[in-house]
Amino acid sequence: MERSEIRGSASIVPGCASLHPGYGHRLRPHRALQGVAGFPTMPATSSNAESRMLTLQKSNVIAEAILKKGREMKLRPLCVVVTDIGARIKTAQREDGCSQARVEMALGKAVASLALGRSSAFVRERQKQGPEFVAQVQNFVGEQKMFMVGGGELIRDEAGNILGAVGVTGATEDEDELLVAHGIRAAGFKTDQDLAHLGAMVRSKA
Repeated sequence: MERSEIRGSASIVPGCASLHPGYGHRLRPHRALQGVAGFPTMPATSSNAESRMLTLQKSNVIAEAILKKGREMKLRPLCVVVTDIGARIKTAQREDGCSQARVEMALGKAVASLALGRSSAFVRERQKQGPEFVAQVQNFVGEQKMFMVGGGELIRDEAGNILGAVGVTGATEDEDELLVAHGIRAAGFKTDQDLAHLGAMVRSKA
């Protein structure tokens, strides 16, 4: 199955008439929230620099592993977006038959994860409990929109540092979440669930 692909924040999806204007912009949390309530900051220094780098090659490993798994599961056409810690696209892949809107939806899941430092499914639950709070967070992230549905996860290194996020859409929420975790691990990175032993630093549950 062929797929459209974005590589880097300045690229576009072949066949798409337009993209969200915020695709090439950095997610800029409000100063008061930087380092607070799970908002991501730049990864801490590590002796193994390569293990904490989300390169284009590793981003494509994530996306391609997700799409391959989706085909093995005989799921509907999928869209995958991988971003860096600033919510800038590293790669986006949309399978044939997957609607154009899925690119924005997958990106929105990644943005939601980065905005609160949790999964997009958690952000959805947080929105139910305190919609005013989540509305304010959306104001802080600016042009990019959060899509508060399961299927967005943070990408972490072994120390728990946030390197970026992945959003997947096209299947059910449970299937999207399974695929995201599979892709992150395929590239040698960690999910929140993998690092639950770190305690408060990584909160894998609501």
